Amino acid sequence: MTKLESKSPTRSLAETFFKSLPKDSVKGSYEELREFVKIYAGYPDFSLVLEHPIVVWERKEAMISKVFKNKLSTAVYSFIRDLIERENIALLPKIFVHFREIYFEQDGIKGITVKTALPLTREESSRLQEIFEKKYGKIEFLEEVDSSILGGALFYVGKQIIDNSVRGKLLKLKTELEQPDNDWLERLLDEPSLAS
Repeated sequence: MTKLESKSPTRSLAETFFKSLPKDSVKGSYEELREFVKIYAGYPDFSLVLEHPIVVWERKEAMISKVFKNKLSTAVYSFIRDLIERENIALLPKIFVHFREIYFEQDGIKGITVKTALPLTREESSRLQEIFEKKYGKIEFLEEVDSSILGGALFYVGKQIIDNSVRGKLLKLKTELEQPDNDWLERLLDEPSLAS
């Protein structure tokens, strides 16, 4: 590996953590880490306290110990604790993305995220999961609501994006309308009488 191809620090941390886990605890560790990242990202005051350099380590440690020590495996708790102590907790969301990629690749899982303007019904969700399982086998199916897409859905299948949203279709239409009609322009140049 050359210097230009070197791994990012977040990728290296994810790989190191992944390799430190016994094979039978990877799935559980992934699920715990995913839930912690949701809390970390979903509560800005919580992440601010963990990231803030003025808040002393002992206070941060007491807080995470009280809330998470008995809810997380020793491996995940220790990993998060070390990130906080080294003032690297802000890297956790990126570390998690790399950890997820490594885990999914090792276990043959395809990550599927569906974004819709409104929550899917139970039937819609089940049907989509069934379709994706039939096509890809093992999947992790996540649903997100994003009102900015207006309607339809965005599908994130691994690193591929399938845009079937109203917003996406409107943006595509806007782009097409902003492009000059080259056929019309060429005819105009060939037959100036069309312009009058």
